[in-house]
Amino acid sequence: MESVLDRVIKQNTENVNLLKTKDYNIFSVLQIQSKEVLICRMIADLLNPRGQHGAGAEYLKIFLRDCLGMEKMDTKLADQAIVTAEYAIDDERRIDIVIEIGSYFLPIEVKIYAADQKSQCFDYYQYAKRRDAQAKVYYLTLDGHRPGKDSTSSGSQSVPEEDIVCLSFRVHILNWL
Repeated sequence: MESVLDRVIKQNTENVNLLKTKDYNIFSVLQIQSKEVLICRMIADLLNPRGQHGAGAEYLKIFLRDCLGMEKMDTKLADQAIVTAEYAIDDERRIDIVIEIGSYFLPIEVKIYAADQKSQCFDYYQYAKRRDAQAKVYYLTLDGHRPGKDSTSSGSQSVPEEDIVCLSFRVHILNWL
């Protein structure tokens, strides 16, 4: 005879497996899958140690480790991180999400369906390098593709390939959530 505990465990396992399926999309469920600003606000709040989720820096620590590959970062710093959505920089540009943690300045540009803007990643990179000599630009798209050359360059200058880290909702964000 199956106990109540066994049924609860079985149901919980089924729920977890459903969430892990490739077809499940929390953004579609909320009908915001194409609303970049809303998605950025939600992600920024989850990353914020003082976010409304009440989990402190846990989501940020997992994101830094699993999505950005920052395993060696002192996790004590995460509690003091400042996470900003729509971070204003020069020339009235706004970086979708910025994480400031210790000496790190981590700009995340999110592209769902919008096109790259001229010199956008280049400008973000130049700004980030003034704040953090080791800065990279994190480029989050549905499928992890690279930004276009028009976005990563200005005149004869361009962002070094290794300083653009491509992330995807399909792999990185799904696994993180």
